[in-house]
Amino acid sequence: MRKKLILFFAFLCIIPFISYSQKNIESRNITHGKIFMVDSKIIDCFNIFISKDSVEYYEKDLIIRHVFELNTVDKIQEYRGTWSNTGIWVGSLAGCALGVAVSLGTKETTTTYEGWGYYQETRIQLWPIYLCTALGAVVGYLIGNNAADWGTIYTKDLSILKNLDIQRNRNAGGLCVTFKMSF
Repeated sequence: MRKKLILFFAFLCIIPFISYSQKNIESRNITHGKIFMVDSKIIDCFNIFISKDSVEYYEKDLIIRHVFELNTVDKIQEYRGTWSNTGIWVGSLAGCALGVAVSLGTKETTTTYEGWGYYQETRIQLWPIYLCTALGAVVGYLIGNNAADWGTIYTKDLSILKNLDIQRNRNAGGLCVTFKMSF
């Protein structure tokens, strides 16, 4: 019972940090983003401006400025680029590990006689390390370049859940769960 009481009080101390951790979104200008409407419509738009009670934006191919009330918007996401740099790093590290494993599998030991005794020399080939690292970096870049990074900046949900973002990963067939806290 004592452990449950301590966990309950710890949870009560964390709630204010979670509740107020969302950054102030008023008067914020977003270059590229998506607006998820309450009626399940998704709008790909540019130059989004969020004020106290409204959202203004330009649609992708139109030059007309649209304005919606904030209570008709379910979620707003900001485009933050792709995961290409992360893909390069992860791919090159995985390729390097694979290259080291292949290189250790191709080691050669030669024994020579030098007058006063035998001399053993072990050599490994380094080209598998270089080749696998380069191929891993290229594959990682290609995979990461196809994965867009969207960050949720406004949700209509409860304040505790505003920073919890659950999205379906369409490429891998799973879920991606992120939680952000700003201090």
